[in-house]
Amino acid sequence: MAHKKGQGSVKNGRDSKSKRRGV
Repeated sequence: MAHKKGQGSVKNGRDSKSKRRGV
């Protein structure tokens, strides 16, 4: 969960995984 630091780890912590790869 250290890679979600750039995306809202607290807002979309589990959704950030898919969004980070899409971006």
